[in-house]
Order: sequence, then structure tokens, then C-alpha cells
Amino acid sequence: MDTIPLAIDGYLDAEPLPGPRDTARFRLISSLTADVSEESVLACVTGDPRIVHLVLTELQPGDFLHVLGMLTLPERASGAVQLQVDGLKVLQDAPLTLAETADEAGLIEQLSFDRYGNYIAISTSDTPAVQMWTAAGTWVGTAIEPAAINGLIAAFENTTRDL
Repeated sequence: MDTIPLAIDGYLDAEPLPGPRDTARFRLISSLTADVSEESVLACVTGDPRIVHLVLTELQPGDFLHVLGMLTLPERASGAVQLQVDGLKVLQDAPLTLAETADEAGLIEQLSFDRYGNYIAISTSDTPAVQMWTAAGTWVGTAIEPAAINGLIAAFENTTRDL
């Protein structure tokens, strides 16, 4: 069985599943261009306990990932190609999705969205805390009260400029 070292970026296709012997399985959709006909779906599996925990508890379909591992080529033409993942980094979380149930729709209706230039503040009447995101979907942080929003934005901008 041949193996090839591979690093690839792609989107998590569906909910990851637990596999046999403390592994996790997931599918990654990758494309070098915007052309849908050039997309490929790659079956991935990992046995690294840290990655298994991350994949099964924190990832969701649509997350953009960078994965490293060994691409295993099948011994027969009817076999499957699989990436044995030994490194994973979340490049971008999946964007918010529409509500699927009446309970989720009710929770969304309780949210308040405010715009601060390139930033979006999401809050509820239940708590004074405000969740902050960039318009592109990057997590900024939580302001403990609305008066702290400007400070949170300033701190985020200073941090991201230093990178």
C-alpha cells in the first residue's frame, strides 16, 4: 500500500462520525478553483486523541480546515483513497446557518443584531454581554456590556495588526 504526504485545505462536508478503535471519520471537500466540477471529496480518518476530540466535539459542517497527513492509495482499483490525518487546523468556522426547528427559530428571534462599521454585535435581552464578529465572520470576542464594545474592537484591531 502506497502513501503520499499531503497537506490540503477544504471544507468539512458533513457531521464527523466516530470510527472503530477511538478514531474519527470525516469528509473534506477541496477545490483549487471556484469551478464545482473540479471539487474533490476526500475521506479522512484520525486516531490522534486530540484531533479525534476536536473533530467530534467542536467541528461542524462548513468549517474550513487545513489538514496534514498521509494519503493512502488503495491496493486494488476498487479500493478507496483515504487521508490518515495527523495534523488539523481550523482556518475558519462555518457561517451561521438558518434555524432548523421551531425552538431554534424562537431563539434567533430573541437576538438583536447591531452594526459597528465592519463589526456585528449580537446580543439578547437575557444578558448584558454582547458577542462580536467581523462582517466577514471572524470571531472578535465578548463585551461584558454594551459600553465595552469600542474597547473590544480596539483591542481586536491592535492584536490583528501585530500578526
